[in-house]
Amino acid sequence: MTAGRDSAWFAKDIDPATAGTLTYDPTAHVRLTRLLMRIYDGAALAVTLDPYILEPDGTRRRLGRRVGKTLFDGDSDEWPINLSDLVEPGDVICIDYSNADPGFVRSFAALLDYDKLPAPVALWARAGGGRR
Repeated sequence: MTAGRDSAWFAKDIDPATAGTLTYDPTAHVRLTRLLMRIYDGAALAVTLDPYILEPDGTRRRLGRRVGKTLFDGDSDEWPINLSDLVEPGDVICIDYSNADPGFVRSFAALLDYDKLPAPVALWARAGGGRR
């Protein structure tokens, strides 16, 4: 049961030897359904990505189960990640990024799909029935 679907697009050309965070605040109850991330050709493992939900108390809930490496890296790699994470008002969706290459701009993009939740589902989720 949804009140509609939407997507958020994250993309960045990362300057040499820099890091930062892209954020998105959906301002409503949503359920994240899919994250598709891409690091473009030439990165040679210099680009790392760390997608997560930042809760108002500072807690970070990482998106995607990770075994071994804790960050996504690659060179012309793409990761389709199925999700079922609840985002409540006040939560912010973030992707930390870094480019360890001292000489070249490197790029990434990510598409995040989510379902907008209708009021009754959002109230149930807020009562503890849906948050991971």
